[in-house]
Amino acid sequence: MSIVTEGQSAPGAAAEPAGRDIAAWRERLLDERTATLAARRRRLPDSQAERRELMICRVGSHDLALPFEMIAGVRGASDVVPIPTRLDAVLGITVIKGTIYNVVDLARLLGSAPSARTQHEQGFFLLIQSVSPAIAVRVEDVLDVMTAEVSAISAADPETEGRRGIEGYVATGEGSQAAVIDLGRLIGALIQQNLKIGAGAP
Repeated sequence: MSIVTEGQSAPGAAAEPAGRDIAAWRERLLDERTATLAARRRRLPDSQAERRELMICRVGSHDLALPFEMIAGVRGASDVVPIPTRLDAVLGITVIKGTIYNVVDLARLLGSAPSARTQHEQGFFLLIQSVSPAIAVRVEDVLDVMTAEVSAISAADPETEGRRGIEGYVATGEGSQAAVIDLGRLIGALIQQNLKIGAGAP
């Protein structure tokens, strides 16, 4: 169930526009798909409790699977104002619909160097649900939302990958997989390091 793919239109959507309108077009599609999936999740029967919904994102050359229930919304990345901080993962702050968000780079949060990008390749902000201060996690692309059986997620090594926030791995297609990220633990650890800028998230 792709949220958006390069060069394609979502079912029932207008053709992808050219030029500067593409960011607004993709943001609108992401909002619509996020709302649809959230409504579907609320209707999820108890018999599917052993399943997880995951948002597949691209960070560098890696596909990562994030817990969908933590994502309040997706926005095209906007300008970030740098702030004094000792937290390497915090890029600065941005304002979205009147709320100040701390912008956290997911690559840095995982201990990797952020990839080089141009002014027109800023990526996307994932707005984290119900945290204070408000946090927007930056990823390079949002690829898909999928439902996975818990039993189908292979465990990661807790002594190596686990310390970096990797829970395990899930197949995302023929011959491809994504690392399942314990985003809640990573965000919680960041907040405990005195991340104080910004107001509470919606």
